[in-house]
Amino acid sequence: MSPRHSIQRLRDRLFDSRFVTISLTFHVILIAAFGTKVLFEITAEPPDITSERLVLSDQAPTILRPEPASTPLPPALDVTKLPIPSSQSQSEMERFITTKKEGGPFEVVLPQTVPSPGPVAQTPPVPTPAISIIDHLTKDDLARIKDFTGWGDAKESRKPVNQRNFTFTAFIGKYAKGNWNANVRVQNGEITGGSLPNLLYVTSAWTKNRIQTNERAVKAIALDSPDLLAQRPPFIYLTGTRDFQLTDAEIENLRLYIRSGGAVWGDSAVPGQRSAFDNAFRREMKRVLPDGDQNFEQLSDKHPVFAAGYYPQVRKVPAGINYVDNGLEVLRWNGEIAILHTTNDFGDMWRIGLDKQGKIDMARNERGEYVALDPVLWSYRGSYVRNIEAPAVDAAYKFGINVIAHLLTRWESRIAQGARL
Repeated sequence: MSPRHSIQRLRDRLFDSRFVTISLTFHVILIAAFGTKVLFEITAEPPDITSERLVLSDQAPTILRPEPASTPLPPALDVTKLPIPSSQSQSEMERFITTKKEGGPFEVVLPQTVPSPGPVAQTPPVPTPAISIIDHLTKDDLARIKDFTGWGDAKESRKPVNQRNFTFTAFIGKYAKGNWNANVRVQNGEITGGSLPNLLYVTSAWTKNRIQTNERAVKAIALDSPDLLAQRPPFIYLTGTRDFQLTDAEIENLRLYIRSGGAVWGDSAVPGQRSAFDNAFRREMKRVLPDGDQNFEQLSDKHPVFAAGYYPQVRKVPAGINYVDNGLEVLRWNGEIAILHTTNDFGDMWRIGLDKQGKIDMARNERGEYVALDPVLWSYRGSYVRNIEAPAVDAAYKFGINVIAHLLTRWESRIAQGARL
């Protein structure tokens, strides 16, 4: 072989060797990259979509990535199969789940299984002695209260409350910031059903119009409106689910209303204590009555609300939504109840109407709408919302009537007998 051919062959071998080396290196890199991807996908856990964790605040809920759940949600809790959009149902139902944190935004976890019905353990507040400030009550104060309420007949005040006749109109308090309409139905700016309308209707029906409530005239009234004093309602009903802060004008108007003989009934639309509304209501009512009793006081079963109520057999505060069983708390002004607070969420129980036979009221109007029943709430009974069957709702209504009867009469003996100065 000639030297020229030998050099050509050697060059060809070297070229083939370099090509093989480059090709081998490229394939090694390709295999390494592909193998890493496969290995990552094999070892990574699949996302768990059977539960969600919601962080609730005054803003829209934020959906965080869920933690693995041991069991999937049962079909009965699949909100997409219920007769309302799932986004609406989530917003409506999330407030019925037990709060986890004290004050401010709180965290809840949607239940993985339906809990068995039963009482929810509560830590009752320690009753505090009432500090009845009566030294500030003058004859002029009593004259103003008598004029505002129309009470003061000593003969009438000696009769049992369930043998007397009353007529009044109540209002839902509308505060500037917050969801004051959490458990009422509002159409075209008018309140057409829900908590207070149902309670007032039942009050008139069950007392055979001894207590005439003008339930069709239920309206929202701004807390800073002069109508609060001009209309002279015996009480206004405040509810909600969120934190709120009253304006100075609302505070001043409420204070004048209470000192004229009115009362405020706050009912949290989130069952249980330490919700955003519960904390806000306590804080704001202390602003309304800074010179009243120092703390909210839990009433005993010997208080006239129970012992001398329209239904004297109702001797305690009944359990509310999800079996929350807290007492009735009050702030006094000059010895009399001025502000009441309930945290068992009776407002949502009153969204379930009862007929004359004491059964769930399924009546519909000409448009096919339920007259006294909230279909959203009713569709979740036994899952998110418990204790809204007829016997529990009946007890909630009778308790509400007892409270109304007391608010209609609480100043009578003082006005009739004169101030104890």
